Parts: sequence; structure tokens; C-alpha cells
Amino acid sequence: MLKNLVIVVLSIYLGCSYGFSQNSPDEIKSKIQEYRDTGNFTEHNKEYIDLLVELGNALKYSKTDTVKSLAVESLELSRHINYVKGEFESLLNFGYFELYTGNPDKATFYYTQTLEGALLNQFKNLAIKSYNGIAQAHFIRAEYADAFTNFQNALELAEEINDSEMIIKMGANLGTLFSILEDYDEALKYYKIAQSEFNENTTVITKVSVLVNLGYLNNRIKQPKKAMDYLDESIDLLQHVDAAKILAFAYLTKGDVLNQTEQYYKALSFFNKAFKIYAKVNDKKGEADLYLYSGNSHTKLNNFESAEKSFLKSLALYKSFNLKSGLEKSYRALYELNKKKAFTSKALAYLELAQAYSDSVSKEKQRSTISMMNAKLAYEKNKELLKTQNEKELNDRRKHIIWISTGLIASILISLVVFRATTTKKRLNKELTVRTTILSKKQDELNKLNANQDKLFSIVGHDLRDPILSLKKLLGESLEKNKEIKNFYAFGPKLKKDVDHIHFTLDNLLNWGLTQMKGNATKQENLIIKQRLQEIVDFFTEDLDKKNISLELLTPDHLELMVDPDHFTIIFRNLISNAIKFTPINGTICIETSYKDDYVTIAVKDSGVGISTDAITKIFDNKEHFTTIGTNNERGTGLGLILCAELIEKNKGFIVVESELTKGSVFSVHFGTNTNTS
Repeated sequence: MLKNLVIVVLSIYLGCSYGFSQNSPDEIKSKIQEYRDTGNFTEHNKEYIDLLVELGNALKYSKTDTVKSLAVESLELSRHINYVKGEFESLLNFGYFELYTGNPDKATFYYTQTLEGALLNQFKNLAIKSYNGIAQAHFIRAEYADAFTNFQNALELAEEINDSEMIIKMGANLGTLFSILEDYDEALKYYKIAQSEFNENTTVITKVSVLVNLGYLNNRIKQPKKAMDYLDESIDLLQHVDAAKILAFAYLTKGDVLNQTEQYYKALSFFNKAFKIYAKVNDKKGEADLYLYSGNSHTKLNNFESAEKSFLKSLALYKSFNLKSGLEKSYRALYELNKKKAFTSKALAYLELAQAYSDSVSKEKQRSTISMMNAKLAYEKNKELLKTQNEKELNDRRKHIIWISTGLIASILISLVVFRATTTKKRLNKELTVRTTILSKKQDELNKLNANQDKLFSIVGHDLRDPILSLKKLLGESLEKNKEIKNFYAFGPKLKKDVDHIHFTLDNLLNWGLTQMKGNATKQENLIIKQRLQEIVDFFTEDLDKKNISLELLTPDHLELMVDPDHFTIIFRNLISNAIKFTPINGTICIETSYKDDYVTIAVKDSGVGISTDAITKIFDNKEHFTTIGTNNERGTGLGLILCAELIEKNKGFIVVESELTKGSVFSVHFGTNTNTS
């Protein structure tokens, strides 16, 4: 179902990517029959092969099985007479067949064959289609970075041979790619490139595909007048062509523009037009969006029953192809509706569901955005490298001509140039070695900074954003007019829980940030271990009581340790917090302290759920953001244990973990020799 959905999306956004045949399928079939009826007919003929390829291309949107059989025939005939262009186009038709039947991997296999050897330079107009096909295959697999690179290759070739139609299509495809990733500014840039190439030969479908998406994008960036102008122009042009899905999308988008400008009755009239079309075509994504948008109109008009029916239908459709962003929007719309109806508990239930999907959507979008940024940087870097190489080759050729023209007369000068070049090369190589070493060190530092930045964004985006959003919603609900006291008592425990989590997370985050800063030295002092541990345990009294956990502190009264007191507090606050988090109700925790062989060992033992061997290898990995939910749904950042390990190391110690699933865990911290047992 998901593959079919993506193909539908492509047909709207990336439609007509390869262009349409100048003749209808029936006209091409008639030409083939006329050709066969001639007295000297032979199938081993370029003109006959071209007709087979053209027919396959014309049928790729309607009769895919026929496309495959025609491709088999044309490929065999082309190879028999060594007709390279026919072979190239036959492979393209194989790619079309696999792409439009939901097999992007096989499609990529055929498209890649066309780009091998000399075919790329020999048939650049066909190479554009190959790159575009590969890009669409990556798009279907949600590999947006690779899709971007291949679309960009196609656009560059189209600009090189000045093919306006393909410049328009590739610009539109790149615009669509960034539109789906919600990078609307970048999307508009590429659609403007496409629009600038419009001329008298531009097909109506190509022009409409650009205009309707410009309408959609301007609506997203809050430019309703521009959006409406593009959509009205698109709808007028669509009256003259058969493109039902694009027309439905235009009606849907226009309705959404009217929603944004609070013209809800007019919006519903265009949604009804779109419904009539969607009843005849198979576009589940468009239908789901339509129910969502029309539900928004009904909500604004206080048609609560109609709104709820629409939202539930959109929810069911999004579930059928597991579109997480659609599910998040539907649940959030149901939350707003029930909030408006004053169904508080129902509204909160939908809010919880929306938040669950919001986190997943946010992560996927972050990964895609980072991947796209890397792809763009890599593409520009490779482009600049290629330019440098071309310039170097050109300069080398010029030098070579000069050397040849000087002949024997300049032999002494040439020897001198060679000598100087060798000396310069050695010097440059030496400089290059030094620069490479410096660059390598800076790259290591940059990688560490990037890793820390990714972790920071992940923690802020996941572990702070969600509870803060939830806190905001709960505060809003608790302070509704005439319900402040009742709601506040109902939501108070969750408010406190979220605030405690945010405070604990921020504290760890700030301390972890300090450990990453250069020059962050420890300030060691003598402290009495039992006294400091008791202060930390007292901090968790409420959490221990809630889960009825028994905590025993087995530490000599006067045992001292030379350590940074703030670091000590952070380390054992996190270890005790984790022990409570993963110990079930009525469980036990024991903190034992011993002194042996110049080491003070403080062990935090719990009767909790335990840790798998695989998880133990991850919890101290600074490259991963590893976190799990506690036995009472307590949340964590995955940062606490990493912070502990770094602070223990700063205080000349080390930590050992022993654990077995269902049998509890022991976290033993070993500090060095600066101790006092008096």
C-alpha cells in the first residue's frame, strides 16, 4: 500500500517527468501496423524499433504489462543490430515498468545500466531521464539525499544541452522534494527556475504541475493571494486536459487557502468538488488530506458531528498506509475538536496520541534534513572539485602545447622548469602533509562537536520539547475559566512530574556541557562519604515512598574521600535515580562503601529489571543517545550515565557495571588513593 501511495504522490508532484509522446497510443499502433504491412518489412530496423519504444513510453501510465513486453522486444532487436540508442531507450522503458509497478530497486538496476560506458556523453537527453528515474526510485524509498543528487545531475545536464522542457521538469522535481521535506524556501527557488523556462512549446501538463505546486507552497508560507492566483490559473488550464488527480489536488489546495483566510463555506464547496474526483480515482493520500482539511472547516463552523466524522475518516486512511505525519495531524485535530466541545479527558487522550507521533515525525524530519544538508554540501564540493580538475587539465594542455612548440631550442629551459617543478612538488608535498595532519585533528574536533551537537538537539528536541509542550497544554487546561481549582488538582501530579523531569534533565545537560568545555578543572575537597550520600538519598525520599522501595546505606561513619563534591553529588544522584527508576514497587536498593588496596569503592545495588549485555555496551557510548523507560514509566535522557563516567574519570576513578536481566544491577564506582579513614 505504501509503494502505491508513493507512486500516486509522484504522479501529482513529479508527473510528466519524462514527457508525453507526440502521438497517442492508437496512432503509434496504426503506424506499426502500416509498417508491418509493407512488402519489404523487417523487424531488424531502427525505425521499427523506435516505434516500439515510443509505444512503450506512451503506455507507461496505463498499461504497464504491455510496456514490459514491448521493452523486451525492442531491447532484443536493438542488440541484434547493435543499435545503441534503441538499447538505451529500451532499458529506460524497463525502468519505467519497474518504477510504476512498485519495484524501485529493479528500476534503479535498469537506469544505472544506461549510464555505464560511453552512453552518458553520447545521449545526454536520455541520460537526463536515467538520472531522473534513479532519483524517483530513491524518492520512493525515502532516500531523499540520493534523490536530490540525481535530480541535480539531471538538471545540470538539461542546462548543459539547453533543454527547456527538462529544465522545467527537473526544477519542479527538486522543488517537490524540498516541499515534502517542508523546506519551502528551497522548494520555491527550484520552482522559480522551472517557471522561468516556460515558453510556447511547454506542454499544459508540465506548466500546470509547476503552477499548482507554486500555489501549494505559497499557501504554506502564508501568501494566500499568490497561492490563489497560481491555483486559479492551474484550474483554468486543467479544464482542457485529462489530469483528474492534479485537478483534485488543485481544488484541495484552494480549499485549504480559503480555510486559512477564514472563508470556511467557500472552502467546503471546493472540498466537495475534490471529493467527486477522488471518488473516481485511487489516491488515498489525497483523500485522507481532504477529510482532514474539510474537518477543519466544520470545526471552525461548529459543525462538530461532521468534523468528527471527517477526522476519523482521515485517521483511518492515514493508518491504512501508516503515514505518521498524517496520523499526528488527525489526532491533534481531534484533540482541538474535543477541547472545543469541553470533553477534557477525551481531548487529553488524543493529545497524548498526537504527541507520540509528533516525536517520531520530528526525528524523521531531522534525519532527512541533516541528510539533505550533507548531500547538498557533498554535491557542491564535488562540483567545485570537478571544476578545479577541468581547469587544471586545461592548463596542463596549454603548457603541453607551449612545450612542444619550443622544441629543442628550449630544452635547457624545460630542464630547469622540471627541476623547479620537482623542488616545488617536494615542498608542496611536505606542506600538504603538515596541513593534512592539522586538518585531520580539526576534523576529529569537528566530529566530536557535531556528535555533541546531535546529542544536544536530540535531548532538547525529545526530552525537553515533549514535556514542555505537554506542560503547556496541561497548564492551559488547568486554568480554563470556572475550572481552575478542579483541573489544577486533577493535573497537579503530572505537572509536578513534568517539571521535576525538566529540572533534572536541564541540570544534567548543563553539567554535561561543562565537561565538554576545555579547561573545566575539578575542585577536590575532603568530604565525609556517608554524610554526603545521606543528603543525596534524602533528595529521593518522595520517589522511594511512591514505589515503596527500601534503601539501605551501608557506609562507615568517618570514611572520607578527596573528590570534587559537586561531581560526587551529580554522580550518585544519577546512579540512585537510575536505581529507583528501574526497581519495581516493593523492591530494594543497597549502597555499600568499602576501602581496599588504596581504592574507595561505592556500589549502588538494586533488585530491578537488570540490563542486557548489549545495552551495557551502549549506555556509556558518547556516540549514541540510548535511553529506556523505567518500571513506572519514568523518562530519561540517556545522558546521565555518560555524564557519570566522564565525571568519575575527571576524579581519577572508574566505574564497573554488573547486571543480569530480571536480577538487578550493581554500579560500582572506584576512586583512587586520596582517602582518610580517621
